[in-house]
Amino acid sequence: MPVVTHRRAKPLLGTLVAIHANSASSDSEAVFVAATDAAFARIAHIHRVMSFHEPTSDLQAIARCRSGEHLQVDQDTWNVLQLALNIERDSDQIFNPTVAPTMVRNGLLPPPANACNAPATSTLARSICLSESCVVEVLQPVWIDLGGIAKGYAVDVATRTLIEHGVNSGIVNAGGDLCAFGNAEHRIHVRHPSNPGQRIAIANLCELSCATSGDYYVTHPKARTTAVQTAIIGVRTPRAEQHASVTVIAPLCAVADALTKVIWLAGIDSAISRTLLARYEAQSVALDVHGAATYA
Repeated sequence: MPVVTHRRAKPLLGTLVAIHANSASSDSEAVFVAATDAAFARIAHIHRVMSFHEPTSDLQAIARCRSGEHLQVDQDTWNVLQLALNIERDSDQIFNPTVAPTMVRNGLLPPPANACNAPATSTLARSICLSESCVVEVLQPVWIDLGGIAKGYAVDVATRTLIEHGVNSGIVNAGGDLCAFGNAEHRIHVRHPSNPGQRIAIANLCELSCATSGDYYVTHPKARTTAVQTAIIGVRTPRAEQHASVTVIAPLCAVADALTKVIWLAGIDSAISRTLLARYEAQSVALDVHGAATYA
């Protein structure tokens, strides 16, 4: 029986989420539709609970909390906050999701509904404490942006959901946060920093995930300045090198996305970047403005 490729896509997570799968089974289409229905439902749920744009999300609820308050959050939110705390610690606070106030001031995020005045950027570890049963204790007012790491987490969850529903091989692509699982192989192409219409092949992906961060199209239509600006903001550590894009390949897409921010800020050759890549069994490719690649 010939191998059939099935494809579906839906607008989710602020991008287009595409799922591809190959199968030689006679009932593969029915399996694929049921599996992708479940995967898209999980992604939509993750968007609802972790998008800073959603007034009913857990992140907006946290932004409305005062010091000492406790908040029950969704299991997915708790999982991503725990991972974010770990990467913040391991990166010596270079990875910092408490930059939402700066994003709001720059017009890249909407102000949270009914929240108090914007707090100063701090760290997750100083701002929240995670308890059992998915309870978040707010140690001090904090606005948290989990955009990239939550998108990577959604790709990881969607991949597991597809496998649980009988899809053994495929690709999940959420606007560049991508996982190739089973025997599916994907050639990673990234846009040329100086010519976004040109693509550069940098690696092959199989049973791995990847994410890319860069200066592509960084001026938001609602930004309060006409200057080109990036959504990757360094708090404790200013940007060290002028990489035009950073791609990280790792077992988990959430980790890959988070590490792109660290490498973007610290530099691909920095000690902290190389330590984190080794700790999370990851690799990275950075492009300069001319499209020249540096691998680590």
